[in-house]
Amino acid sequence: MIHQYEIEKIVREVLRLIDFEKQHKKPKLLVLHNESEKSLQQIERLKRNWDINQIPYSCHEIPSDFHHAVFLEVGQDLLVKAALGLADSPESILFSKLMYRDYRIDFIPCDDLSWIIEPEKNSNSENMYVRKLLQYKFQLLEYGVHFYPLSSIHPNENISISAPSATIQGSYTFYDKLITKEIVEKWKIKSIHIHPKTIITPLARDIAKEKGISIKLMNQNEG
Repeated sequence: MIHQYEIEKIVREVLRLIDFEKQHKKPKLLVLHNESEKSLQQIERLKRNWDINQIPYSCHEIPSDFHHAVFLEVGQDLLVKAALGLADSPESILFSKLMYRDYRIDFIPCDDLSWIIEPEKNSNSENMYVRKLLQYKFQLLEYGVHFYPLSSIHPNENISISAPSATIQGSYTFYDKLITKEIVEKWKIKSIHIHPKTIITPLARDIAKEKGISIKLMNQNEG
């Protein structure tokens, strides 16, 4: 009988070989930006791993052959308006359009808002104003928006499992190809929404059951 650890090892190797065969073909990424010098530098870094289509916030047309979008230099204005469903600025209008089209959306915060990725490191985390901004972040997490530093935007990268607080009720979406026991052990909320093609190892299922975490399939039009 094959041990569960051996099963995980086999699955990892199969997926590694599949990814190796696809290395020459970069996945598509829609990048939305404010045309600043820093944004343009960030785009050049993203081009190393992605087939980029970049559009400034002033653009109103969204290409039809993309499903994953990244907003660069996200500031407080977009954070709040996106969470509240307001669409009265160029970037918030684009955000609204992408949400309607079921895009996967990543936010890369600007320097002034970079603390929001890891709020527990903010010395002012008990400040009422800061906590209000965090509420907007958690609302966006519920919508399926992800918060990353630029260095974490990689193809097939796991969705950040440390982003939601353990005290926040709800669920979070996982987009990678494989869920292992290590991922479930670090999961901080009550359920995991996965793509129908995601592989779950037997050990991962056991750990999820022990932790009381439910694993749910997304609808096909969500992925």
